[in-house]
Amino acid sequence: ALGLAAIPDESRVARAVRVMQETWQRTGSWEATRQAILEAEGRWNFTDAPQNIAFTLLGWYSSPNDFGQAICDSVNCGYDTDCTGATLGAILGTAWGARRLPERWMKPLGDSIAIDPRRTRLHAVPKTLQELAERTAAIAVAMLAQHGYAFGPGRVLEVALPTPEELRQQMQDAGLWRNRRDEVERRFHHGRVRVRYPGGPVLAPGGKSQVTVTVTNDTERRMEGPVAVAPLAPGLSARIAPEAVDLLPGESAELTIELSLDAGAPPRAHSDAAIALLAEGIAPWSFTVSVIRPMYWQMERWPAEAYESTEDAAPIPGGERVAVEGNRMPLPEPGMWVGRTRVLNPSAHERPVRICSPSNYPVRVWLNGEKVVENPGGPIRPSYHANPAHHYGAGILLPGWNELAAAWLRGDEPGEAHLFLTAPDGTGWGDLVFEP
Repeated sequence: ALGLAAIPDESRVARAVRVMQETWQRTGSWEATRQAILEAEGRWNFTDAPQNIAFTLLGWYSSPNDFGQAICDSVNCGYDTDCTGATLGAILGTAWGARRLPERWMKPLGDSIAIDPRRTRLHAVPKTLQELAERTAAIAVAMLAQHGYAFGPGRVLEVALPTPEELRQQMQDAGLWRNRRDEVERRFHHGRVRVRYPGGPVLAPGGKSQVTVTVTNDTERRMEGPVAVAPLAPGLSARIAPEAVDLLPGESAELTIELSLDAGAPPRAHSDAAIALLAEGIAPWSFTVSVIRPMYWQMERWPAEAYESTEDAAPIPGGERVAVEGNRMPLPEPGMWVGRTRVLNPSAHERPVRICSPSNYPVRVWLNGEKVVENPGGPIRPSYHANPAHHYGAGILLPGWNELAAAWLRGDEPGEAHLFLTAPDGTGWGDLVFEP
């Protein structure tokens, strides 16, 4: 109850945990509870936190008095297994103490700490788990002392935990429940800035968008002066209203920024605009707001039997430009779906690239006319990098624009198909631009 009180009732974590609790209490079945969690809050991303938090707690619920079985129950839920097992182990170790942990689990691990030799920037690494625990406890004691709690030899530390209602109010007062995906708040020396995107943060070429900015004067002086906006990206236009503010200490003002992007604007991953407030007696206050570009594919549905004709040559789709959310391809009906987009490599050099096509359906992928993936499809794991090898291919991104084409043979059964690019080691690239 205390943990759930610290997060919003409507959050996905709270919903996943409540589903776990309710299903376990009703069925007492590990399998049924795991399935209920996935149906309620499951995601294809294996690291998605809400489902994995519920899996961690499911292990504890299913085997509250058996350390080993609790860990196994959590890990056997799948998905982010190293984290769920480690998290539950840490919780049980903290709650029970080292002496209560089974020897058959502790003895094979020993007490020494092994660090990846490639981690060269770590300093004063503890050599044993005991040393690490003592360091952690010392930090905890020091932090508690800052809040007025005394702790030492022969003394019992009594910490008055807040009730769920008190904790909920503390979180509410701290503003930790007001975070939204279409809103961001930043703090500066002069005050606070809250940026809101009523229609979302995406701005396509030829489109318009409105951004609302609330500025709050946290100084002890009156803040009076003009406000200006300047686009920082080619093809971006910006207007701001009002063009001046007059704020007493603690007061706020709302600014509306109208953004438009030329249809012929050069491709960029995002576009920025700078806002400056020039108040007498106060150093200039400036910050930026950003909008991102959508990603489009040219998509068309062909007869299923046409898939054989794509074995040697990439298809050329007609159809409409379709906005793709994330990397999950829109294949709404059975049949063969062909798609095409372009990818900009802003570097002056060639780049090796990994083409990732996790898909329940057969798929072929071409990069600059060369077939780089021949994927027969099949079960996929909810992970970017942990699927069978046939879901991946390798190619070279040339400097400038590169053409990416694909053909999927979607069957009658529902499924998923994803397509994205990474570096050869599976890490992402932040500067690649898909066709806007």
